[in-house]
Amino acid sequence: MARNHKGCLYLIKNDLVPILVDKILEEKVQELLIKVLDIIKLLLEGEGGTDSFLETSGIKRLKGLLTHENPKIRQRAVTDLGCVSFSE
Repeated sequence: MARNHKGCLYLIKNDLVPILVDKILEEKVQELLIKVLDIIKLLLEGEGGTDSFLETSGIKRLKGLLTHENPKIRQRAVTDLGCVSFSE
């Protein structure tokens, strides 16, 4: 757990969140998009992750996935949006 926490902090501090938010639109391979959404969730749970996310167009992009044809992508978009709304 501590290793994962340190890794998330490193990625947040090195501005990976905006890059991942851009990948939401750019990624055409659905399995890779699912991985991107999974990583965003982990970063949203990290210290400073939500603040970094809110500085991007992430909410708009996640909302756009709520009607995606792939139910796994829709589910992960909902989960990520939930992580934003429940941040402290």
